Amino acid sequence: MMSARLIAKHNRTKPFKCVVDSGSGPCLFHANLLQPLGLRLKDGIEDSIGGIGKPLTLPVFYHDIQVLIGIDWVIGVRAGFCEELAVAGILGRVGFFDCFKATFDHSEHPPILEIQRIQHRVVQ
Repeated sequence: MMSARLIAKHNRTKPFKCVVDSGSGPCLFHANLLQPLGLRLKDGIEDSIGGIGKPLTLPVFYHDIQVLIGIDWVIGVRAGFCEELAVAGILGRVGFFDCFKATFDHSEHPPILEIQRIQHRVVQ
């Protein structure tokens, strides 16, 4: 888990925990995080997402936002928002793993996740 905040239209969410998921393509967030940003779910670009093991697909709406990771790493990303997401946020390959090098150390208890910014990607 990693702490993050969302930013849009000069508004910010409170910090919340996100799942770091290398199996997820896009970054995904629960739709209730749009309200403090001043955005409406259905004003985004509509699509659908599905998970492994279930034929079920869920509606998702994409919005251009910024994600604040840690104290000072701000990433611009087109993130999906879904009313039925089971967690507050998922940091996926597009928007997180393409900006950071992630190292998982499962030999520690609890396991450790360390991230480093990738210099070739513009991070504000």
